[in-house]
This record gives sequence, C-alpha cells and structure tokens, in this order.
Amino acid sequence: MKWGQDMNIEQLQYICMVAKTNSITVAAENLYVTQQTISKAINKLENELGVVLMIRSHKGVQLTDVGKVFVEKASRIVREFQELYDTTYVNSSSNLTGQVRLFLSNYTGHLVGSRFWSDMRRQYPKLHVIVEELLNREIIERLQKGEEEIGLIQAVNRNCGFGRIEDFENELDWELVLRDTLVACVSPNSPLAKKESVSLKELGKYPVAWGECYHMKDILQQDYQIDIQVMINSSNMMLQRSAIFDGAAVSFATEMIVHDSGYDTSDLKIVPIKENLRLETFLVKPKGYELNKLQTVVIEELKRTLQKI
Repeated sequence: MKWGQDMNIEQLQYICMVAKTNSITVAAENLYVTQQTISKAINKLENELGVVLMIRSHKGVQLTDVGKVFVEKASRIVREFQELYDTTYVNSSSNLTGQVRLFLSNYTGHLVGSRFWSDMRRQYPKLHVIVEELLNREIIERLQKGEEEIGLIQAVNRNCGFGRIEDFENELDWELVLRDTLVACVSPNSPLAKKESVSLKELGKYPVAWGECYHMKDILQQDYQIDIQVMINSSNMMLQRSAIFDGAAVSFATEMIVHDSGYDTSDLKIVPIKENLRLETFLVKPKGYELNKLQTVVIEELKRTLQKI
C-alpha cells in the first residue's frame, strides 16, 4: 500500500481522539463531526490495514495491542501535521490586515482566554479583533438587525435567557462549538456537601454568588421556576469564593472548568446537579450570512482554542 492512497490525516485525528476520550460520542463532540463519520472512517481504516484497532462495547472503546502501537505513532504524525499546518498558515496569513468585531456574552470571555489573544497576535499581527461583551439579548438583537458580525452565546438546555434557540432559528444561524455541564459549588461545611447530587430546588434556598451571569437567573426562573436570590454579582473570584466558603452563598461552575483548567477546589465542594444542566456555547451569525476572509480566520482560530480546553 502506498501512503496517501487511502489513509488520510482525518482518520488519524479521529482514532487519536477516540483513544484519548475512550468514547466515539465524546470524540465526535470534540471534533464537531457526527458519530457515524468517525465510526465509518475508523472501520475503513481497519479494513484497509486488515487489523482490528479497537474493541467497541457498551463500556466504551478499548484499543487492541496493535491499536495502541498504531495510536502512539499516529499521535506523533497528527502533532507534526498540526505544527506543519500552523507554520505554513502563519507564513501565508501574517499579512492579513483589518479588523473583526466579536460579540461575547457574559461568561464566555473566560472560554476564549489569553491563549487565543496571544496566538492571534503572533500569527496575525495586523489583524485586530474588537470584542464587545454584551448580554445574550443584546447580541441577538444586534444580529437580528442584520449587522454582519458574529457572536458567542451560551445556553442552558437550549434556553439563552431571552428565549429558546428554536425561537431564533429562522433569523440566525447557530453552530454548536462547545458542550459542558453545570455543577454546584458549595461550602465544605454545608449540608449540601454531604449529598451525592443536589437539586435546583435545594440550591434555590441559598443566595448565589456568581460572575455577572444575568441570563442564568432568567433561565432558572423560566425553565425550573427557581427564583434565585443573587447575593454577589461580580467577576471578583475572591469575593465569590469567600462567600461560598463561609456558607453564605452557593454558586455554579462547569465540569470542564473544574476538571480541566486547574480550578482550585481546595476550599469548595463540587456537587453534581440532578437536573443535568447542559451548558452549550454557540457561534451565532445572521441567517445565511457568509463570513468574510478575516472573520473566517478568527473563527477557525477560536474553534482551535476551544478544542484545546
């Protein structure tokens, strides 16, 4: 067999992500493709090589011995391919000039992070990204007016606090770029800390300390009839954590932040929420609007940043 005849880099990316997550479902979410796409690609790869690379079961995916060797080498190829791509892309795009406006809803700014900005400055020194932090409602209204801009909006179980996503699909395009799950943050001394999981009704008995999550209050009221009493509405993390640790308030975080971002939980207790609140981040733009070249560059870089979370 000649390299490049059938095997391709996407197949290697797929199998490496499946091996990393131990799940075709999670791998598909991380790579923004369907489960069928990944399964079909890996099946084709196995048929081409004449080997079984992984065993699938209801417990997840397990690599065979030959699969472990394959993934080890494939991972190196994928990394080198990405480095090659990044280097070439930088050289070909470093002269892009102009500006792009990006709307961020409250609480999506931490997702973008400093890495995105540093990568943008390094790769596109003449391309300026102007960020406006707005409420979900304000972003939607701006885009409904036909402004040729793009925004990031978060929704809980498809409710963005200003209505459900389905309410705006005739006017706006919504692309899912990140999926996470909300968890509760409580004092280690709170009665809630002893529970395996807590309900929103139980959390609703306590004041909340959070970072300007205006849409969350509306969502909890609309979908769960929980009237949240906000004690602290500030991005000052020290102020929030102090109130939570003292038992004066509770708060919300996400599984991704708690487990993947070095989030300090030494003075807090993280408890799952019974209602399974899916926090989803969407890229939103006017219906049918085709991104220009500069916007496309920003969005592709943004997606790469989110995939690394």
